[in-house]
Amino acid sequence: MNQNQNITFNISLQSTDDTYIFNPEFPSYENQTNLVNGRISYLVTKNKSVINFGSDWQTRSMTSLDRGNHEDYYMGSFLNYITTWKGINFNPSFRLDYNQHYGLQFCPQFDINYNDEFIKIRASMGRTIRSSDFTERFYNNNYSGALSAGRNIGNPNLSAEKTLNHEVGIDFKINKNIRINTTMFYRKSSNLIDWVLTSSENIPVNIDLINNETYFFAQNISKLNTRGWETELWFQLYQDDKIKSFGSIGYLKIFQNQNNDEELLLSKYLANNSGDKFNYNVSIAYKHLGIQLNGVYKARNKEEDITINQTLEENYFIHNSKIMLRLTKNISTSVELMNIFNTQYSDFLGAIMPKRWLIFGIECKL
Repeated sequence: MNQNQNITFNISLQSTDDTYIFNPEFPSYENQTNLVNGRISYLVTKNKSVINFGSDWQTRSMTSLDRGNHEDYYMGSFLNYITTWKGINFNPSFRLDYNQHYGLQFCPQFDINYNDEFIKIRASMGRTIRSSDFTERFYNNNYSGALSAGRNIGNPNLSAEKTLNHEVGIDFKINKNIRINTTMFYRKSSNLIDWVLTSSENIPVNIDLINNETYFFAQNISKLNTRGWETELWFQLYQDDKIKSFGSIGYLKIFQNQNNDEELLLSKYLANNSGDKFNYNVSIAYKHLGIQLNGVYKARNKEEDITINQTLEENYFIHNSKIMLRLTKNISTSVELMNIFNTQYSDFLGAIMPKRWLIFGIECKL
């Protein structure tokens, strides 16, 4: 071992018990999940290059009243290389993943960027995958009795999502107080997992469904192309020995084009991801006191479901605030006021987000 080499081994364990009560008229759902993650990596630094390679693994299990009892595992290996030539950084990387659900998958990625004092130009492309989780595969599959219409149903036969990502961007530092970041992206997805409105007669799951009714059944949408851009403006308003004030504003625009031979599907993902998103953040720090104000504005297509008497708003604007106070070197406290103006909104049809609420916190560093 020397300063140019490093071996790292990490392992984490997580066990979670939760009880979910959707409606007092329905039975509560009790779930237990266990997760074990491990990784070993070897890092070598030589001149202007860095090589990092290793392997990681994961096992997970679930005991659930509505999803049943299941186990899954994952193994993978990776190689990452970084080098610099005349101010240009090259970063190719490769992953090889195996899971009993999606088999063996190869995921390469390539990043390149140029940096100087005032400008950064960057581009990347790569392939990614995502396996379906226990909820997408088994939700309500263990349900006893007739499942009411409009509910979600998992699909045990889902394939893994596959995506080709392309991204190019430029970051421009106007002066020491203002910086602008702009990114354009294009994602070509196949087997995208989504909850699709489906007739009960076309749902091949062995549970009791109501005839001639519809449910949101997890399916692989054949193809989906997503393109858009994101712009952020970072600024510093004021700074001296005692006070520092800074913030950001951002805008995100997303277009989606579903490529299916069939007619357009009515699904939750498609309905809630196209559109416009604006966000802002302002922070003030004075000695041991910090104040933050942030908000999100989102515009999308309006939806209604008279069966559950719910509406997905065409747009909403949510504002939040936070006050933090450092009491000692290692202890601090905070108060957050979420959804200041008590706006009623949903990110998904039927899932109402909280109205105005308070969060009290305390942090102790050991």
